[in-house]
Amino acid sequence: SPNCPVCVQFEPIWQKMADSFPEHNTNIAKVDCHSDEGYFLCRQFKVARVPTLIYFNKGLMYPYTSDRTYDALNEFMKSIVDGTGEPIPAPVGWINEIEDGFKSLNFETAMELYEQQPYIIYFVVVSVVLSMMLILITILDACRSAKKPQGPAVVAGKKAVVAPKQAATSGAVAPKKVKKLD
Repeated sequence: SPNCPVCVQFEPIWQKMADSFPEHNTNIAKVDCHSDEGYFLCRQFKVARVPTLIYFNKGLMYPYTSDRTYDALNEFMKSIVDGTGEPIPAPVGWINEIEDGFKSLNFETAMELYEQQPYIIYFVVVSVVLSMMLILITILDACRSAKKPQGPAVVAGKKAVVAPKQAATSGAVAPKKVKKLD
């Protein structure tokens, strides 16, 4: 992190380390956990404090926890035995963030969230109300279409006579008036 004095002090040491190992094709990178790009990466590797040093080799990771001196770091790099590292954790994304949020959701965390972002309560309330309205409209529409007549009524095996007004809305055929010829 550029705001971390220990990280800034340690940067020349790990830069010297990178220059010392050109034959091993070693890449040394720094990640700012407070940046948009670095946030999920730091979550993936469970970075709890900075600076955090992790050596990666052949699909395994080797966290460094010793002194922050060139000699100690050099000894660490030379002492790594292949196959003794930890597996690399799966990447973390926004889905994991939501899952973690639900797992830790309780009244205290909800109040903390409200204090940090008070507008969130309005978003939640509006979302719940709109969802309930949509459900109610769907139920009412289903009930209304269930009551509509579907065609000409049948009574005792014969077609029933339907009034002209009802015929227009139900799709049934109204009886025609027949004139008598004299």
